Amino acid sequence: YDVDSSSSKLTKHDYLGYMECYLAEIVSVREFTKELGGLTGKCGSITVSAEEVDADSEGDAEFHIRAHKLDRKHFICPSDPFLKIYRILDDHG
Repeated sequence: YDVDSSSSKLTKHDYLGYMECYLAEIVSVREFTKELGGLTGKCGSITVSAEEVDADSEGDAEFHIRAHKLDRKHFICPSDPFLKIYRILDDHG
C-alpha cells in the first residue's frame, strides 16, 4: 500500500500489489526478482538479494531495503512505500 495519511484503514490507501516467496528462493540465487500481483495489468516488480555475512549468526537475519524508481503519487510529496517481513514459526504461528 501507498500510505498517504495516518489512517490505519487500508481502504484509505492505494493498493500497489503483493509478492510472496520462500526465503530459500531468495538465498539460493544472488538476486531474486518477482512480479507484483494483485492488480490487473503490470504492477511492477520487487528485487531481493541476499548474502551470508557471518556463519556464527545462525537464526539472525539482517535486511537492507531500498526502493528504486517509485512512481510519485502526489504533487507535493513523494509516495510512502513500505515493506512487511514475516517469520513463520515452527508451530506455524
